[in-house]
Amino acid sequence: LMSHLGQKNLDTKVRCGIATVLSGIFNSGAIDASVGPSVLETINALLTHLRSSVESMSNNREPGPDSRNYNEAILNALGEYSSSLPNFQIIEIMIFVLGKVPPRLNFDQSDPRAADIESELQHTMLKALLTVGEKYTPIQFTTTFP
Repeated sequence: LMSHLGQKNLDTKVRCGIATVLSGIFNSGAIDASVGPSVLETINALLTHLRSSVESMSNNREPGPDSRNYNEAILNALGEYSSSLPNFQIIEIMIFVLGKVPPRLNFDQSDPRAADIESELQHTMLKALLTVGEKYTPIQFTTTFP
């Protein structure tokens, strides 16, 4: 399903459906999500799809509601996947997501579109961080971040 999600010729409604199915699979516990390097691969793939969706939305003059629904479905899938992980992996995923947030750059006033895209990417990646962080269950504050 993850490879189908990345196909360029799919309609946004189909992608949204695939992301919803992924959320259901992650929520059901049908897979053991906490084993091996596949954890970071899955998170990275979801963040890559989210980033490309934000960039394509920013390139369209008027993005439709399907694009926003797709972003929300990807964020939901990310949250469901994270909820099946132990706390120490959730911390690692939060650090990983923070590394994916684009830094604030000084753009020329001649290209305000690039600044808008970067701002939207920052906002969306921080929403992804919040989605993962909500699944974290703190035990002791001193052990939250390494």
